Amino acid sequence: MQNAFAHFDELYSRIKKHGGVLMLDFDGTLVDIQYDFRAPQLKTRTKHTLQRLARMYPLAIVSGRSLTDVVRRVPLPTVAHIGCHGFEWRIKGKRHAWKIPAVHAATFTRIKRRLAGLAKVHGARIEDKRRSYALHYRLLRRSAGIAFAEEARRLIVELNRKQHLRVIDDEYTLDIMPNLPVSKGVTAFHLFKQLRSSPRTVPIYIGDSLTDEDAFRAFAKGITIRVGKKQSSAAHYFVSDRSAVDVFLLRLAQKSSTSPK
Repeated sequence: MQNAFAHFDELYSRIKKHGGVLMLDFDGTLVDIQYDFRAPQLKTRTKHTLQRLARMYPLAIVSGRSLTDVVRRVPLPTVAHIGCHGFEWRIKGKRHAWKIPAVHAATFTRIKRRLAGLAKVHGARIEDKRRSYALHYRLLRRSAGIAFAEEARRLIVELNRKQHLRVIDDEYTLDIMPNLPVSKGVTAFHLFKQLRSSPRTVPIYIGDSLTDEDAFRAFAKGITIRVGKKQSSAAHYFVSDRSAVDVFLLRLAQKSSTSPK
């Protein structure tokens, strides 16, 4: 894994030569992770940088949040959006979603009902995104959070014996969704093929968490950048922290606007 800034000129040269499609995770990449999942808002300067980039490159925002939520937080009309870890997306003003089989939907509905009761007892926050269901326990005291997570995991195992659901267990959140071949990577690649100008167009994907690893693998031949160095990551490059993403994107916008065609 190499430092993206140390190789910036090399990366930009490749983008300039073949064109690029820029795909950015939201939480932990464009905004800081916060204790309350409802709190993060795009900073004005970050929004301005994204507006500049969207005039030069096809741009997609990729998130585990619901599609409605991520569109509201990044309200740029020309930008594509992916929500619910890839289960739904919006491109050129139209919304789309992968179909969920009835048997998976039935198990999903049943487990949501049980987990809602458990979350209420423990005081965990619920984020119902329709196609995924997140339980946030970051705000609980450490011992209470551990107890809640352990009980929730046991309940999920009990109700998911046929493996109709999968769970993303990361960042003090349990995110439950139908167990289908759908991920950020699958849908990002689907959108990339629609947004690229030619087969040689370079995908540029920046993300920070476990859920972005699918996309790093999907774009193994592209430019993949992880927020924070982690040798086990499938990303080829890294930036040190979330604020470094702002610096990288601004540098890309400045270079792209001043570079001769």
